[in-house]
Amino acid sequence: MDRKTKLTIVASGSFSLLLGTMVLVGWAFLISPLVKIYSSFTPMVIGTAICFVLAGFALLLSKLQKPSLNYLIRLFVIVIAIIASLFLLEHIAGINLFVDLSDIHRSLSNLPRPGRMAMNTAIAFLLFCIGMLILLHNPSLKIQRILCSISSYLALLVICIALLGLLGYLMHLEQLYAWTSVYKMAVHTTIGLLVLGYGLWTLSQYKLKEISTTPEKNKILTTSF
Repeated sequence: MDRKTKLTIVASGSFSLLLGTMVLVGWAFLISPLVKIYSSFTPMVIGTAICFVLAGFALLLSKLQKPSLNYLIRLFVIVIAIIASLFLLEHIAGINLFVDLSDIHRSLSNLPRPGRMAMNTAIAFLLFCIGMLILLHNPSLKIQRILCSISSYLALLVICIALLGLLGYLMHLEQLYAWTSVYKMAVHTTIGLLVLGYGLWTLSQYKLKEISTTPEKNKILTTSF
């Protein structure tokens, strides 16, 4: 892995990890600026913060390029996927799965279900998880090229969702960061997802480059990252 790629992945992973940790500290000590930046903005919920922490660890571990760590990366990514899926199911089915931690969030949020992750945030995390799991898979060389390309497109979708949310805040267009009438993506969530999406895109491009320089006789790469 070249120096530029390593720096990008480390920066993306570290930013995600620090962002999630900062928000968790904000909820632990009820520090409003850490949770929602500005008093009138939407707070980042605990579930989102946890996902950012796990995603940061996953990116940082992927930079080490050690196959023995792939199971740990999978574990982090699968936990993110489970959390995001539960919140998404709450939105789609209109049910309460008791993952919102409403009692904790009620102190800094006045939503009907305080603590519920926004639908667009949940979708973005699921796209990130699928992209990461694809990169951990090692089929034949030809299939790997296809999978890495898919992972790159998924990363771009995450970036698009984040950019829409960020533009929504900058242009005061609520419909860009609020896909439902109540639950909205927090402004620092848009920035975090933008960084995560770029980190995933960088990983995908690195692996595509690695595949293109692998001799055709080697049907399977020896490492996932």
